[in-house]
Amino acid sequence: MDRCTPEQTCEKEANVALSVYSKNPKINEIYERTVSGDQSVYKRMFPKDLTSLAQDIPAVTKANYTSDADKTLAGDPGVQRPGSSAQIFIPHLGGVYEYFLKGIQTALRPKGFGESALSGISTGVVPGLCVNAPPPYCNVENLLPYFGNDRMKAEKASQICNGESGGNPFLINDGCLTGKFFDYSVGLFQYNLASAPHRCPGAFSAVDEAKKTCTIAGEEGRKKLEACVKKYQDPIENINKAVALSGNGTHWEDWSVAAVCGIK
Repeated sequence: MDRCTPEQTCEKEANVALSVYSKNPKINEIYERTVSGDQSVYKRMFPKDLTSLAQDIPAVTKANYTSDADKTLAGDPGVQRPGSSAQIFIPHLGGVYEYFLKGIQTALRPKGFGESALSGISTGVVPGLCVNAPPPYCNVENLLPYFGNDRMKAEKASQICNGESGGNPFLINDGCLTGKFFDYSVGLFQYNLASAPHRCPGAFSAVDEAKKTCTIAGEEGRKKLEACVKKYQDPIENINKAVALSGNGTHWEDWSVAAVCGIK
């Protein structure tokens, strides 16, 4: 007689991170010819003081991903984002749309017609500063889930994000290293890592707000600063911190752009 042995199984949940890259063989050439190159169409049509503020903006498209084990929607448990809300980013295309397509259409129309091209960060009011940002990161539709799907709050956040960084998650304003500004500000909402509220622990050996200077604490301080920069260059981390600091979008006085644009 054959003896049947019971099958033993063990189940364990495993979280796996996967990076998805898009291949765009001509995108660098297209971006250089239309926007970024010295002889690009955008730079030949717009004044230098405006084109110098242009930001490199990626494009974004929606995606779905599922768990192979049970075919249910997987997701990112760290930010409660389901696989149905996944996104794939494509380099440069957002900038081509914003500056070459939309911006040049505006330039060719009579004054007052069309949308203003995104201008990016500035120390004063510039065209496009106090407007809702284009996709992907600072766009209202992207920010809605972070602010409880309250459109008014998301619109204010979009304007702050646009005015602070132009939607560039990698933007760094390191003016305190040269005494130009008391800033070592990072990411979409520009958190100042040299200032007491957001200071990166152990990164600076000296800071002087009156003289607008900061000094990195040697090699060890540089490593700590790099870790802080990496943290706040993560769009999700940066946005979540804005949600917390603004009281879930109820007050924006900590951001200088809010006063310029009349946002409360």
